[in-house]
Amino acid sequence: MTERRVPRAKLTPLRAREGARFRCVADGFCCGDIHFVGPLAEVDVARVETFLPESTHYDAERRRHLMKMVDGHCVFLRRDGRCSIHADHGFEAKPRLCRTYPFALTATPEGGRISTAHRCPCRTMGTRDLIDPREVARTLRGDDGRLRAQTEVGARIALAERTECSFATYRAMETTLLARLSAGEDVFSVLGVENALPRLGDRDWEGVAHAFIATGVDDTRAATAVRWFGTAIAAATLDGEVAGVDRPWKDAFERAQARSDIERTADSLYGDWLADEIWSLHWVGAWDFERARRDWQACLRMMSAITSGLTRAGHRADRAAAEAIMVVELASSMPLWVDVVRAIDLGS
Repeated sequence: MTERRVPRAKLTPLRAREGARFRCVADGFCCGDIHFVGPLAEVDVARVETFLPESTHYDAERRRHLMKMVDGHCVFLRRDGRCSIHADHGFEAKPRLCRTYPFALTATPEGGRISTAHRCPCRTMGTRDLIDPREVARTLRGDDGRLRAQTEVGARIALAERTECSFATYRAMETTLLARLSAGEDVFSVLGVENALPRLGDRDWEGVAHAFIATGVDDTRAATAVRWFGTAIAAATLDGEVAGVDRPWKDAFERAQARSDIERTADSLYGDWLADEIWSLHWVGAWDFERARRDWQACLRMMSAITSGLTRAGHRADRAAAEAIMVVELASSMPLWVDVVRAIDLGS
C-alpha cells in the first residue's frame, strides 16, 4: 500500500492577498513608542550598538531588548523622519524588525502568504499601491538571505474543538469569506456573529476593562492606547461612548488624512483588517477558527465603539476607523488579551 504524501508548509511561491495595499511614506510613526521598536535579536543589538553605544536597552518586564527612545521616538530617527541607520549604513544594516515591518510571512502547504499589520497609517490611509510579493521578498529575507516565516501552517486546520479539515477545504471556505469582505459585506455578517461583545465564561468585561486601564501605567503612546482600549471595552459593554482621551499619535493620522484625497468608509477599513486577519493564519496554533472568529468579533466591536466616539467628535470616518484599528490591534497583541480570548464562552 502506497503511503499518502502529506503536503508540508513551504515559503514559495510568495502570494499577497488580492486587493491588499501598502505604501511607506517614511512618516516616522512606526519608529515611535507606540510600537516599542522591538523585540531585537542579539545580532541586531550588537550591530546597532556599534553605530551608537547604549542605543538599546533590556526591558525586564517584557523580557526583551528594545530600541532606546528619545522624546517618544527611536534614538536613530532623524528630524526629517528618516532612519539614520538606513541613511548612513544602508537598508540591510537596520534591525530585522525594522526591515520587515509591517509585513509578516506565513508558510502554508501552497506557499508563503504575505500579510501586514494595520496599526500603521501608511497601511490604512492614503494612496497605496497593491502589494507586490517580488518587492516585499527583499524586506522579508534574513541576514543570510533566506525567507523566514513567523507562522507555519500544516495540512490540517482546526475549525472547532475536535473538528478539523484539510487545508484545501479550509481554503475554499476562506475564499468565500474574503470574497464577501471584498464585496463590502458587513464584517459581523461575514463572521456570522452579532455586533456585540461575546459572552465570557469565568470573567466579566467590566473587570477586563479595568485590567487594561490599570496596565497602561506610563506616559508612552502605547500605554495611552492600552488605557483607551480599556475605555472602549467599558463603552462597548455599556453601549455608551468612549470617553475623550489625549491621543498623542493624532498628528500622524492628521498627516495621513491630508494624504487621503478620497474618504473611505469605516466599514471598508474594518473589512480590510479582517481580511488580513483571516488570510495571515496567525491564529493557527493558538486558536481554532471558532475561537478566532469570536476574538475578531470582540475586536471589531471595540473598533466600532472607538470610531463612533471619534466621528461624533467631528473626525472623518476613515481617520477615526484607522485610529481605532491601531488601538485595538496593539492592545489585543498583549498577553492579557490572550487570557480574555481563552475565557470567551463559545456557546454564547
